[in-house]
Amino acid sequence: MSTSGGQRHQRLSAIDTGFWLAESPQCPLHIGYVGFGKGTTLTHEGLVAHVRERLHLLPRHRQRIRATPVGLGRPVWVDDPDFDIANHVRHRPTGRQGDRDPLECVSEIVTRPLDLRRSPWEVWLLDGFEDDTVVVVVRYHHCMLDAVGMVNLAHALFDDSPSSRPLQAPPWKPAPEPSDATLLAWLVRDAAVAIVRTLRELGWRGTARAGRDLLNVQRHQRSQERRPAPKTVLAQPIGPRRRLISVEVPIADVRAIQRRTGATINDVVLSVSTWAVGRLQERKGKSSPGELLVHVPISLREPGEGQSSAPGNRITLIAARLPLGDGEGRPALARTREIMDGYKATDGGRLVATLDRASNALPLPLLARISRKHFSSDGYNLIVTNIPGPPATYLMGLKAQQVVPLGFLTPGHALTVAVLSYEDKLSFGLLADPDAIDDLDQLAGDIEAGFEALRPSPLRAPPEAR
Repeated sequence: MSTSGGQRHQRLSAIDTGFWLAESPQCPLHIGYVGFGKGTTLTHEGLVAHVRERLHLLPRHRQRIRATPVGLGRPVWVDDPDFDIANHVRHRPTGRQGDRDPLECVSEIVTRPLDLRRSPWEVWLLDGFEDDTVVVVVRYHHCMLDAVGMVNLAHALFDDSPSSRPLQAPPWKPAPEPSDATLLAWLVRDAAVAIVRTLRELGWRGTARAGRDLLNVQRHQRSQERRPAPKTVLAQPIGPRRRLISVEVPIADVRAIQRRTGATINDVVLSVSTWAVGRLQERKGKSSPGELLVHVPISLREPGEGQSSAPGNRITLIAARLPLGDGEGRPALARTREIMDGYKATDGGRLVATLDRASNALPLPLLARISRKHFSSDGYNLIVTNIPGPPATYLMGLKAQQVVPLGFLTPGHALTVAVLSYEDKLSFGLLADPDAIDDLDQLAGDIEAGFEALRPSPLRAPPEAR
């Protein structure tokens, strides 16, 4: 990520800017997670104080986006002189509706776009449920960070033991905003730096070699994208409403499948997700297209990076045509593994990252055009993202018993699948437009049935025990 005028004025990367440009009232592009606990000790006032004393560990949380003059360059993060934590740590008591499904209340919050005039994040507390369930919803706009970065920041926001760490936050004073003239000067400088940095990292010969390798990756991607995405029930005009439901699968079962087949956990997640969409297609009386064009986000962060790692999006996307089934009514895990192994062999993620860095020199109108193309309705069928989750997490002594990930929808795509590991469970967060996908509960059942079909027989429970 390029830096303008020091750490406090960082320019959004090309990928960050793409998410910022793609925001719309119908398709807000925030991601997040939902934590569920039980207790009566967590209060809104306590949560506000808890987050406030940790903001010095999360400097981006007091910054907003400043567009560049003339609209030619990528925007810049600047300190928000009007920052008010009350705009970000919110409370929704549910005392009058205590018998409601907590995820129904979460879905109503998820439907609301974030205010991009402020720092684009929120923490919501939902309480007052009949069984003392407490829900904490954390949302970030995708221009601020990717899912792995979001989980990394959870280590600063929450605790890994019941004992909350008391912190003394230092005084904070917002830095003065840069002038329009300064922003224009930075724009010219940063474009040149992006080009020089790429040449310096690779050298002239390395740049030529990377160019050839990138052509090979692009040929591989075009072989997946040359044909439009297959027509499915997921390809529908969508409105602003959202519904989130969850499915939990024991990680022990997933690892047993992994050991038996040699597939990765991500391969298992992908094959079960596409199979479930195939079942949805059948229920709607539509013919099966045989495959889905799936966008699979791949993190470019180095192993071991924690909360100190750079903010922003450090991801690339694989476009993979994955089968809906193996022809015998089960998820096509072997074929999915073969396809994903083929992409890994190209080292595509690292090479595309080089292209992403070079794209930081592109003008904003061109980035906007690329962003629209990237999220077009015929570009893919489904996003499936699999995120390594945090260890056991506590908030002011209250343990999160379940954590559900939150994805986003783009125009013409009525469903997204986000998966997060937490303790001994793999948690699926299925987000859909309920007016377009009206049987999301059945789709959740299909996810469970897909894992059941792949489980080694010794793990299958007798019917009466299920």
